[in-house]
Amino acid sequence: MKYIWWIVGITGAATLAVVGVKLYKQFSLLADTCVKFTGYKLVSLTRDKVQFTLNFALKNLSDIALTVNGYSFDVFINNIEVSTVSSANVVQLPANGEATLSATIAFNPSNLNSTLFSSILLNFNQSVIRLKGTVAVKAVGISANKLPVDMSSKFTEMLPGAPSASKC
Repeated sequence: MKYIWWIVGITGAATLAVVGVKLYKQFSLLADTCVKFTGYKLVSLTRDKVQFTLNFALKNLSDIALTVNGYSFDVFINNIEVSTVSSANVVQLPANGEATLSATIAFNPSNLNSTLFSSILLNFNQSVIRLKGTVAVKAVGISANKLPVDMSSKFTEMLPGAPSASKC
């Protein structure tokens, strides 16, 4: 009888160790959720307002589903802050799956430095958009409301057919 408890104890400990390692691996993959810019669309361009939509592809590399509950970003173009964008839209990211996310960005160009537009027009190939802020996510009942995000891309890298260095 004494040996049975030893076998049960060792089997239980080994099972817990295997499950722990597998969960750790899945949460590590979840932390590596891939986000990349997939494009943009100019919605309106007037003297008082520039509005465009940025599109993202999200790729979950884990066996654990993820829910994006919202985001808040400061938007920079060529290192000049142009706007703040936030959303409480919920996006479901299935296990080993993909989802899309869009953010509409609007700003008044007259409030910005005049060199920003000239730098974009004169050197569009090198113009960079950057989003810096936080994202609220939930996975397996665990919520994180202020995960830091800092991503950037050249506008030309978001054009259809442009080569991408992303792991997505």
